[in-house]
Amino acid sequence: QAVTAENIRLDNPYGSISRRTNLRTYGTADAVEPITGLFRHYLFNGDKVLLAFHGDEMEKGTDSSGAFTNILNLTTSDKRFQCISWHNISICSDGTNQPIKYDGSSASATYLGSLLATLDTTGSGPATGTYSYKVGCYSGTYTVLLNQASNPISADGNDVLLSMIPVCNSTTLNGEATTGRKIYRTESNGSSYKLLSNGTIANNTAVTLTDSDADAALGAAMPAGDATWTPPKGKYVLVQNNRLFLANNTSSSPSRVSYSSSGAHDIFDTSAETGYLDIRQNDGDAITFMKGNLGLLTIGKNNTIQKIYIDGADPDADWSISDPLSYVGCQAPYSAVNSPLGIVYLGKDGIYRFNGQYSELISESVTPTIEDISQTDLENVVGIYHNNFYHMAYKSEASGEAFNNRVLVLDILAKAYTIDLLNINSFTTFNSGNDFGVLYAGGSDSGSVYAYSNEINEVVHKRHSDFTGLW
Repeated sequence: QAVTAENIRLDNPYGSISRRTNLRTYGTADAVEPITGLFRHYLFNGDKVLLAFHGDEMEKGTDSSGAFTNILNLTTSDKRFQCISWHNISICSDGTNQPIKYDGSSASATYLGSLLATLDTTGSGPATGTYSYKVGCYSGTYTVLLNQASNPISADGNDVLLSMIPVCNSTTLNGEATTGRKIYRTESNGSSYKLLSNGTIANNTAVTLTDSDADAALGAAMPAGDATWTPPKGKYVLVQNNRLFLANNTSSSPSRVSYSSSGAHDIFDTSAETGYLDIRQNDGDAITFMKGNLGLLTIGKNNTIQKIYIDGADPDADWSISDPLSYVGCQAPYSAVNSPLGIVYLGKDGIYRFNGQYSELISESVTPTIEDISQTDLENVVGIYHNNFYHMAYKSEASGEAFNNRVLVLDILAKAYTIDLLNINSFTTFNSGNDFGVLYAGGSDSGSVYAYSNEINEVVHKRHSDFTGLW
């Protein structure tokens, strides 16, 4: 037994200890700004990309070199991002900036509810200046505007390639079948939107288009529309029951869970259905996590945990919100993670796991360490579950540092722990495709990204037939 165990690992055979290995550097996204979000995105074709957030930038990393490239400038800086994968894209949100989507390969990311604009560098075209785009859904009688502008694009004698064009609802308003979509663009360096000459897409399936218009070729001004739909903001993002859910708009609705139309990540239709659920909005709390648990949508708040029961296709008629199942809430929003034993999270007095029915304290041995976590900086406590260990980065109150400078490593099975003296601000795992389940972390005192161990680089031969051909 030890009062403090730092930078070691509880090892095999049972009861032995070993030295924590040094971290390896993947790369550096910024020399000074901490990493406020990490996500490993896996695509259908087997490609993979590391997404990193810092300051007012979203960047992607290159595995072979460790270099980072800016793919989107953020409106508001230094916010923590969460990301998920759906429909072969990454969807990232922080509750303050508009939710972002990225296809994993393009030179830029863009926003939910809009399209992606990239330059056609293979030839010349008339577009010169800075542009952005908007999309409208239309039927026989109605036009619904998806009132979110795309990523800005600067052209210098190019065509502009448009992709990830939103697919609209099968109906627009009052049950009218959707006929197609219309694409609007600003004039060069302007702010008013006009219809592209080829911008009327008479179907609801095509997701690409090429803009070859000079300003003079643009058509009618974008109409006011019969309705306007804009994806809401949310700190937490989840795909459940074939819908995209966004929870906790930090500026206006911290107890609100918004949801997309079924199967449509871009479409948040507030005309045919309410479009959101308020979770005990009068209790004075805010939503602090949103997770799937035992197949059910589970919502954590500062002092409670409850579930949303989705029992049919009609949210107004078939969905319901449970009374609290636990009165031990989550105080540190980014500490909450899924694990085989349930949702693990930091409460007021320790680390708990919610097993679907009730919360259980699992950190009796960690009490002195829990008391050292800065209670004024719980928003920056961040956790991840990896290989039966719960890693939780936090700022030590005793040390007086201004950033996360400790990582609690809790063995969930043995209920034993050690403390790493590391400056960590975010986590992700490389655990799919041909990745081998390595834990990665973003720095809290710089924009460096670290690997907890080396990747396995082996060619495993199992059959005699493997040893044929050229080498």
